[in-house]
Amino acid sequence: MRIATNLAADMSARQFHRTRHVSEISQSHGWGYELPAQADEVLAKQLVLGLPVPLRDVFVLSRFGGLTNSQIAEQLGISPKTVEWRMTKALAHCAAQLRR
Repeated sequence: MRIATNLAADMSARQFHRTRHVSEISQSHGWGYELPAQADEVLAKQLVLGLPVPLRDVFVLSRFGGLTNSQIAEQLGISPKTVEWRMTKALAHCAAQLRR
């Protein structure tokens, strides 16, 4: 799983840099062609999908489901402290992937 996560992060980083390069060239030539929003969306999806399942469940329920830690804990059958810990780990994982 770690190898797959690293490969996804590498591909994502390469795609991001390619997209940024195309965008910079098109803007400098006045082509008005912009891709960063789409690239950001793809990168975000890859980051979320690259999370280990327990961390991803908490992250998705919190960020996309709008649930509180208590609600997530109840839904997943874990303690609110575990939800807090998993969310911290998920955010750290995403930040680490973005730094690559």
